[in-house]
Amino acid sequence: MQHVQGRPYHPTLMNGSLVPSHINNEALSLQKALSNMHARHDIISHSIQEMEEINTKVLAHRISSELKRYSIPQAVFAQRILCRSQGTLSDLLRNPKPWSKLKSGRETFRRMWKWLQEPEFQRMSALRLAGEY
Repeated sequence: MQHVQGRPYHPTLMNGSLVPSHINNEALSLQKALSNMHARHDIISHSIQEMEEINTKVLAHRISSELKRYSIPQAVFAQRILCRSQGTLSDLLRNPKPWSKLKSGRETFRRMWKWLQEPEFQRMSALRLAGEY
């Protein structure tokens, strides 16, 4: 049996090249560690997003103002940005429930909030994506 630097030499195939098995094992360990880091980051990001409360009343007012400012029909905004009906949007804007009372409705308010965070040109292009309004 061959030895390299005091270790038994068992070459394995890694990215098309034969390398000592201990190098391959180190690469796999690093890959696992990075994968675990990414998974933890995703969990933390999701947890932070879950913890943040959105002031639905203020958000509803801001969305209403933006729709009026740019003459965006509620039906267009509801369908293209929120994937909801015009009637649902109208109800949410007139009677926003407190964040703590929402369950499935939180996603709709998150989409509204996310849309407001985008630069103006991006917001308008998202609305035009499926055709002119």
